[in-house]
Amino acid sequence: MPDEPLPPETATALEPPTILVVDDEPELCLALSKLLRRNGYQVLTAGNGEEGLDVLRRHEVHLVLSDLVMPKVDGLDLLKAAQVVSPGTEVVIITGHGTIETAVGAMKRGAYDFLEKPFTTTTTLNVVRKALEKQRLRAENQALRRQLEEIQGKWDIIGKSRPMLATLETARQVAASSA
Repeated sequence: MPDEPLPPETATALEPPTILVVDDEPELCLALSKLLRRNGYQVLTAGNGEEGLDVLRRHEVHLVLSDLVMPKVDGLDLLKAAQVVSPGTEVVIITGHGTIETAVGAMKRGAYDFLEKPFTTTTTLNVVRKALEKQRLRAENQALRRQLEEIQGKWDIIGKSRPMLATLETARQVAASSA
C-alpha cells in the first residue's frame, strides 16, 4: 500500500514543523537545511521538482522552500502540484535567475512569498516563521470550523446538553412530516 500524505493540520504542537527544501544546487540545500535545523525545524530536501513532489506525496510537509529555475519540474510547476497534493502546505519561491516579476507572479498563483538570492539568515527565518504562522492559523481555523459544525449540526443552534440534543433529534425526525 503506498504511503498516504498526512494533512499539515494534523501536526501537534509538540512536533516541530517540517520544511522541504527543493533546489538543484546541493550547497544551497545543505546550507538551508543546517540553518533550519539549528532553529528547531525538521528538514527534508530534494534535488529537483520531481523529487520534491515525491516527498510531498509521502510526508507531512508544512512549508516548501523551492528554487524557481530547475530542470524538468521548475518551482512554478511544483507550486501548482503542491496546491493539489498538499493544499495546506505553504510554498516560498527562491529566485536567483528569474526576475522579481516572475516571483510576484508566483505569489499571485498562490506562493506565500519569495526569497531573492543572495538572501540573509534573518530574512530567511522571518519569511519561514511568517509562512508557518499563516499555515498554522489556517489549520486551526479549519479545525475550529469542523468543531463548530459538529456542535451545530445542520442548525444554527449551539448546544450539547441532553435535553437540547433530544429536542433537536425530535425536530429532525418530524421535519419531513406534514403533521
